[in-house]
Amino acid sequence: VGANRLLDLELEDAEITALAAARGADVPFFLKGGTARGTGRGEQVRHLCPAPPAWVVLATPPVAVSTTWAYGRVRIPLTPGRGDASILTAALGHGRWDLVAPLLHNDFEDVVLPEVPAVAKLKRALEEGGALSSLLSGSGSTVFGLALTMEQARRVARRAMASGAAVHVVRTTERGVAVAGHA
Repeated sequence: VGANRLLDLELEDAEITALAAARGADVPFFLKGGTARGTGRGEQVRHLCPAPPAWVVLATPPVAVSTTWAYGRVRIPLTPGRGDASILTAALGHGRWDLVAPLLHNDFEDVVLPEVPAVAKLKRALEEGGALSSLLSGSGSTVFGLALTMEQARRVARRAMASGAAVHVVRTTERGVAVAGHA
């Protein structure tokens, strides 16, 4: 998106999406932004009802998790038997974090948390700091915590920093990708 704008390439959305998918199955998701569901290999992105506004505390411990290692150990059924995605989609329609947060799940936690104590400790620190929900991001090692207010996010961030993590506090946006202007 940035190169298209900065270099005046005049690429259509479909061309940008194809280029993004060639970089990685989940890259098109990041072009669309917002609350969405990825299907296929992750390249087919469908927008959902926007998640309620929130603050997000991103905390990265001083250890790395190999993506190859994590994918080699995770067991994700090819055809999930539960309707979790549909239930989560319905909860999002209500626009309430108290309904959405309990449904958040990451299969990589079953692999990473028992094997990488620093990540498990950081997740606990976010929860103990008052995060509405805390989850491993992707295959790790970053963990994120959700907060409804900036003050709550700051408390969560302080707890994460006390654990030795690098911390960023960000605000969610409803949809899209913004490219800052250039001189």
